[in-house]
Amino acid sequence: MNSKKGNKIYFDEDIDRSISGYSLSVTLLITGLFLMYNPNYFGNDIVTSIFRWIFIVIGGLGFFIEFGKSSKKIVGVADLGYGLIIIAVATGFIWTWNNPLIRSFMFFLLIVGLFGANLGIFRIVYSLRLSYKTNEKSKGKIASDIILMLTQIGGLCVLFLQFIKAMNEL
Repeated sequence: MNSKKGNKIYFDEDIDRSISGYSLSVTLLITGLFLMYNPNYFGNDIVTSIFRWIFIVIGGLGFFIEFGKSSKKIVGVADLGYGLIIIAVATGFIWTWNNPLIRSFMFFLLIVGLFGANLGIFRIVYSLRLSYKTNEKSKGKIASDIILMLTQIGGLCVLFLQFIKAMNEL
């Protein structure tokens, strides 16, 4: 895990990469939210909106990539996150543009996002059931894993709602 040499604490390489990945994704999300509340930051609303979405989408995907790497106990939260982000992007495009070609493509992405979200939900339920059935952990540990997962899903829902709110402001 970590070792202490003198007054410095050293992390192993996996933990250090994980911390760096989470830091980068949260930085990109915060930057996207900053641009959402400062729509004329670059002097042009369209340019600011493009950068805002790039930061929010890449930050959200990066967060779920890191979470997927670090979560060994509960499988599927990253799939749920990917699905919800794809749903949010597709829904935003459908609400924003009335072009039939764009709407057709986004409808396909919406179906892909729904598949990813459902896949994540079923994987979460199955991994929790399997963990409980094999009784690897005590019931208290499983309950704490469920609570941890629910807080992470709550954070995901907040991200999803911010995404929808930002799309409505276009």
